[in-house]
Amino acid sequence: MNQKPTYEELEQRILELEKAESERQQKEKALQEQVLHHNILMDASLDGIAIIDQKHRVVESNKRFAEMLGYTPEEVVSLHTWDWEAIMTEAEIRSNFADLTKTKTTLETRHRRKDGTIYDAEVTACGAKLGDESMVLTITRDISDRKEAELVLKESESRYRALFENMSDGVAIYEVVDD
Repeated sequence: MNQKPTYEELEQRILELEKAESERQQKEKALQEQVLHHNILMDASLDGIAIIDQKHRVVESNKRFAEMLGYTPEEVVSLHTWDWEAIMTEAEIRSNFADLTKTKTTLETRHRRKDGTIYDAEVTACGAKLGDESMVLTITRDISDRKEAELVLKESESRYRALFENMSDGVAIYEVVDD
């Protein structure tokens, strides 16, 4: 036979439920703030940020990463690294990055945009295990302007060196004489 709870027992249970609900609401608010902070940081970055899973598929990215590749944010999460990597093949990517948790590197490469154009990129990649999943966080910077400036500087140095080396031996050398 079930015995009915007393008024005091019901009152105690109500207090416990109210306390549990208050704690749940506080945790939910804290989680919402974490998500907000995460989104603000991702979208504030001037570099492209992507989280890639062990299958080399984009799990998450910021808007800048999508812009750099010429895709919408929704399209980017359907891509694999070989869809934009212009130097390495799918097989090379799978071989070089077989265990993403061991990835910790910065490299220069070239990326292919949706429209087929290519740009120079510097990628920093750091692997981690999140739960049971191997992931890699990548930060990508478009370095096309820097590479162009380096090329212009090398060409200028080359022209200067050629000019200097081809000067005739008959060039007059002037001495400064004190009066």
